[in-house]
Amino acid sequence: MMIMENEFDYGFEGRCPSEAQVTKIAKIGMKSGATHLSMWWGENGIEIVKAGNGQWYGSGWIRRISGQNLAHKLQLGKA
Repeated sequence: MMIMENEFDYGFEGRCPSEAQVTKIAKIGMKSGATHLSMWWGENGIEIVKAGNGQWYGSGWIRRISGQNLAHKLQLGKA
């Protein structure tokens, strides 16, 4: 785990993380004040970015976990 200015990076090791594990790490990054979250597992990765309008946007995949879907759930407080 690494935090630099407004960035939060986290790499999962071992077996594929569950959606709950990815969500937990994303929430930790958000609570740290980061506006750019980057999480990866091997060659798979998700990036979630807070835009100037205050909305969170995501991209990428970790197995069946979509960065955009995760950002949407976090934005709505459903994660």
